[in-house]
Amino acid sequence: MALPFPLLASKLTTLENVDRVVDTDPTGGGSIVRTFYCEPYSAYPIVLTALRGTIVKDPNKPTIGGCAPYKRQKPHNDPIQQQFYCTRAMAVPFNREAIRACKSSGFDPTQNDGNADYNGQLAATVAALNNIDDFDFSNNPDTLTPAQIAGNNLVKPVNAQPSSGTCGAFITATYNPLVSAAGDLSPGSNYDPFDYVIRETPWQDETILSQTGRQLFILKKGTIPGTTGYSAGLDDTFAKPEVVWKFRVWRLMVPFLPKFTIDLFTNKINGGTYQAIQYLGGADANSGIPFVVGTARLEDVATEFMQGPDGNTWWNLGFTFAVRKLYDEYFNERTLDYEKGWIDWNHHFAIPTYVSAIGIRTGVQFGSGCYYPVVWNGGLFQTMGDKHPLFLADTDADMQQIPYVKANGNDLAQGLFKAPFQAGFYANQ
Repeated sequence: MALPFPLLASKLTTLENVDRVVDTDPTGGGSIVRTFYCEPYSAYPIVLTALRGTIVKDPNKPTIGGCAPYKRQKPHNDPIQQQFYCTRAMAVPFNREAIRACKSSGFDPTQNDGNADYNGQLAATVAALNNIDDFDFSNNPDTLTPAQIAGNNLVKPVNAQPSSGTCGAFITATYNPLVSAAGDLSPGSNYDPFDYVIRETPWQDETILSQTGRQLFILKKGTIPGTTGYSAGLDDTFAKPEVVWKFRVWRLMVPFLPKFTIDLFTNKINGGTYQAIQYLGGADANSGIPFVVGTARLEDVATEFMQGPDGNTWWNLGFTFAVRKLYDEYFNERTLDYEKGWIDWNHHFAIPTYVSAIGIRTGVQFGSGCYYPVVWNGGLFQTMGDKHPLFLADTDADMQQIPYVKANGNDLAQGLFKAPFQAGFYANQ
């Protein structure tokens, strides 16, 4: 990758540790502030990029369909408290010979641009500010060899050897803890802590009320033993309150916005074996956050467009899941029986109402008032025709709708907790 600042393209000759301040707070987080000294001053962009991170091409992955792969060059993590990553870095020029490093900005106090509002000096001030902050006068390509760097650290610079200047920079780097929901970080686990980041209060509760008088079709026991039938679901006159939870987890430093994958999985629920447990950020109960199948629905994805010190850009993605944590009685259309368990997003509270063969509601209620699977049934006659659940499962998502997958084959794992947390290292995902 080309150096981001061609006018300040010197090679780094000196990097020294100067200071370290550790600050803790009652939450167990806090910050670490480290101070470094580097020479020459004009090499500071290299240090800032190493501290703050960037996005680079991944030489270990193939270019597929003309799409070059990218990877994270992560922010530097503290070598002692390794859960702390650099979140802010600042460079201040410092010269061992003090004031002699000052360089004229070329400001001309006699110039008058005719703008009386600024005493006629606005244009001259802008021109002076445009002067490069080249405190060690390193405005030419660096030609020093490693041997010359080692032997000429404090030699006054000449145009052919810009990195041998005497003006350096103090670099102040602030580190903050990165809290990851990923529990399985062992080698080969494929779980990256930057894909499962907790940045704020991850769980927030919200109370919803069931609607009354709905005429949704529900699946219930059929009139013939061993079958299911359709019925109009009529909620009780009392709106049942229910507390649902919003869970948010972040992915940081994603090279490309995986728009197609996000669109495909939005409003899908985590499907699979009924009442089974799935884990976000891990493979089992020891390494991930558990969710019962059908209880997590991808509701929203927030996006942040970021830029690093070298000018490279990436995305931060905040995934918000609506999660039901309701244990109650429900009708299980798989076993054709009433059971107790965790209620998924496709079950809603209803009291079955008899519907005639031609779809006329009689108003006669029969059957247990509990949570029934809501379906959309096609056709006039209420028979076992086509039906559609209220929400599709992630297993129903057609991965061929993702242009990258359609063109190159699928290397994204199917699943609400998988593909959206893997996509974005190639374009068109």
